[in-house]
Amino acid sequence: MPLSSPARDLQASINGVLKKVPHALAVVLGTADGLLVTTSAGLDRGVADELAAVACGVVFIVAGSRVRMFGDDEVDIAVVRLRRRVLVVKPVGDEFVLATVAEPEVDVAEACSTTAELARRVAKLITPELREELQQALPM
Repeated sequence: MPLSSPARDLQASINGVLKKVPHALAVVLGTADGLLVTTSAGLDRGVADELAAVACGVVFIVAGSRVRMFGDDEVDIAVVRLRRRVLVVKPVGDEFVLATVAEPEVDVAEACSTTAELARRVAKLITPELREELQQALPM
């Protein structure tokens, strides 16, 4: 079944990050409890599922220690730099998390600002019905 106009719009925005940010490899949108909602085109479903769970875990770990270490603060954006990848994670409200994966040569500031811009767009568009539609459209 074809996607609705809002679903196509959101999917195009997610895929647009890969065109806008040099060295970006993939983008996933997951729930706050780590379930995949949607992913950029071409990413293997198993990898996308795992990335959604990892992004959720990053936010959970940082948020869990923030009160003890930093007082009353919130996770705005988290960057994890690996040897061969960079992971940018941005909570979208209390219900979703957005992750961009890039090569180490990425301009981290650009990846962060583009991910944050996408998160604002997701926050405006996402509804329970849209979430369900996107999840149902995922390949098995």
